[in-house]
Amino acid sequence: MNETPQSPQALERWLENELAHVLGDSTVLEAQLTTSEGEQTAVGCHPNHHKFALGGVLAGAGLRVADIALVHWWLTQPWTEALSLIRDDASPQQPAYLLRRLSQLSFLRPSAAVHGMEYLHDHGLLVDGRLPENWLREGGKFGLGLPLAKAGLRAEDRHAFAGLWTIGFEALADLMSAIAASKQDRLVDLLRPLLDAHHDRLASRGKQSTYLRARARYLANCESFAAYDGQDQLKRWRDLPPTSGQGFLATATARALSVDQPDFLTRGDAADWLFKHGANLRFNKREGHT
Repeated sequence: MNETPQSPQALERWLENELAHVLGDSTVLEAQLTTSEGEQTAVGCHPNHHKFALGGVLAGAGLRVADIALVHWWLTQPWTEALSLIRDDASPQQPAYLLRRLSQLSFLRPSAAVHGMEYLHDHGLLVDGRLPENWLREGGKFGLGLPLAKAGLRAEDRHAFAGLWTIGFEALADLMSAIAASKQDRLVDLLRPLLDAHHDRLASRGKQSTYLRARARYLANCESFAAYDGQDQLKRWRDLPPTSGQGFLATATARALSVDQPDFLTRGDAADWLFKHGANLRFNKREGHT
């Protein structure tokens, strides 16, 4: 948010959102509160879990509901043409995250979004000319991940899939060229064999890249909130009830540090406790906390 809230109600809504993100980043829950992937596999998971997990990778790169049709169309293009649309000539030593280029495609090439809707229409995937309602769930993650799940990718492939787009344009083109039978092979059809051939290496890169981007967002949110809070003389937010995000993060922090978690009465108390204990521990490395 770049503009100052114009009313106490608007301020409260904004603070609720900011604190939920700054003090309760959901990535902590994935790392510290959920069971291991092996345990989840043994117990079983929701049949749409794979679509949401894979769509989350695309959402993390900036793709949204408005990009769902574009993604479906792009994945079905010949791999050479699909790559040319996200080409980036960054240094091989500092390759760009190519999925971000895809998130910019609708602005750089508006016709691509039109092609996307035409593709969905021609394949009978629209409902009354619009995207199905269930595709819009979780900010569009279901719709974004759907074609990847149909191509055989699973939730456990999400890190390798993310890592694929971190190796640089030329290296990515070389990998695909080695697997493709021809230049007309669809991009989506190369993903499963490509991940199978390089899964561990790509997964390692994907995890690191995802962490660094999440940490950058977290620190930017912290800086933004600190700047706003420094100008807020009344600080009414401190007297509001704690947010659910604060509660989740406090639970994760208390478990990680083996300390008792107090029952917070106000949002300000929760913020003070979290700051004192170095939260968010996944991104902060303060003296006395590891």
